[in-house]
Amino acid sequence: MEELNRDILEKEMRTIWKIWVAFFLSLFSYIMVCNGLEKEVLFKEYGSHLKNLKYLFYALSLIFLYFSHYLRKTMLKQPSIKSDLKIIKRAKKLGKPAILVKYSTIVLISLAFSEAIAIYGVSYFFLSGDYQTLYVLVGISAITMLYHRPKAKELAHISIASEDTASSLNTPDASDSH
Repeated sequence: MEELNRDILEKEMRTIWKIWVAFFLSLFSYIMVCNGLEKEVLFKEYGSHLKNLKYLFYALSLIFLYFSHYLRKTMLKQPSIKSDLKIIKRAKKLGKPAILVKYSTIVLISLAFSEAIAIYGVSYFFLSGDYQTLYVLVGISAITMLYHRPKAKELAHISIASEDTASSLNTPDASDSH
């Protein structure tokens, strides 16, 4: 049984890694597209509004950095009965262990927040032609994705913790035996 669980965990980690690689490689495609369209994009002067938009994108990036870190740590450490019930139902539909569905959801949420930072850079580039902001935001996104990459030890730790929690819930109390 333990070997079966290990095989399932390894297979799911490979899938999560493939998704992570796709997200990460998309950052390079953003840079290539922006470099390729350099002369095709019409840059318009928006004056102070463009500067304000740049500051807004940087502020949103900081907020997304915080939320991606906070949500990942919170979801990994603290079980939520309401969200865990939704995950269990979804896992049954997919025919996968609930812990794998939970972990892949956590990773995807973190990656989505990280990817949004790069998209802010691309959006600002299309409006302004500012390479510096593009590279800074894509760089921040890449660093965040590296930080939030899937980790086998993390999944194993969560798996063990969930098994311990499940076994403690299934263990009858001494008061129940009377």
